[in-house]
Amino acid sequence: MIQGNGDSALGGSDPQHQVAARILQIAADRLLARMSLAETGSLEILREIASYAKRRGWTIPASVSQGKDPDTAALQWLLPQLASEDQSIVRDAVHRAIQLLSCEVSFHAAVERSARRQVYNLAYGLTHEINNPLANIVARAQKLMGEASDPQTQRSLATIMDQGMRAHEMLAEVMRAIQGGVCSLAVTDIGSIVRQAWSQLQEQARKEGIRWECDIGSEQIYADVHAPSLLDALRMLGMNAIDVCGPNDAVCWRCDVVVDSSKERVRITLSDTGPGLSREAQRSANDLFFSGREHGRGLGISLAVVSRIVEMHRGRFAMRSEQGAGCCIEIELPRVGPPNEARPKISL
Repeated sequence: MIQGNGDSALGGSDPQHQVAARILQIAADRLLARMSLAETGSLEILREIASYAKRRGWTIPASVSQGKDPDTAALQWLLPQLASEDQSIVRDAVHRAIQLLSCEVSFHAAVERSARRQVYNLAYGLTHEINNPLANIVARAQKLMGEASDPQTQRSLATIMDQGMRAHEMLAEVMRAIQGGVCSLAVTDIGSIVRQAWSQLQEQARKEGIRWECDIGSEQIYADVHAPSLLDALRMLGMNAIDVCGPNDAVCWRCDVVVDSSKERVRITLSDTGPGLSREAQRSANDLFFSGREHGRGLGISLAVVSRIVEMHRGRFAMRSEQGAGCCIEIELPRVGPPNEARPKISL
């Protein structure tokens, strides 16, 4: 149940036109904030509608607040509640508010597409102009390392090689974040992919003193996926967990099945006991080039890539975190039966 404040602008003794004006004001403010690239006031409409519903004795289902856009979900929930009442002004305002929020989503998508095109052009040029010198630096360092006998010189050359490869991987990560492609899907046991990602990072976690746990049953759980892309996404999540966790922290990988509206979905969960994320970091976590870590610890791309991969698999990506209390990431994918037929292609 979602509770509102009885003193809200939508509650108390406000007449219909004040209720309608407040709904439209919040929706318009959100759209204007988005167009000026400012921070939007998330959940404001939800809170206002909760107060209005409380005054009229209605209960908003908790599921309304759990979607991608709770404000829009609250407006859509409110419409049928008003259908049988003399609330035509409010009903019209709700329709218009939904249109405004739809414009906000469309504007955000257009800005993101434009940004991706520009970043792609930049990254494409960087890849060609920087990768060649990097390859020469790494190759010369390898040659000198084979000739060097002094341990300190060998260590210095090894550092040069590592940093050169790290720069190359960063450029490749940028391209993965923005470059599309068509990949064939195949019915795959998701537990096996999760185990593979867990296993590949196990030694690195051990070196950092992190408890690297895996809670996956023996039952085979299938989904339609492009296995290399999903494995890449899980590795990114695992690397992020290793980067933020310290000695004695724990990271646990799980894979199970959840039922939502009679539909079964495969759920992959990666939870840790690390420092967690602030509210600001959570709002921007999926944005390209946002990083909550100190400089020199990545480009802030991996979560954007993971989110995009999951979205292209018709899945759901969710994050729960509190600063100082760890982080939990969930990926849900539509469950399918065992492999028995050719699958379609999707754009990744």
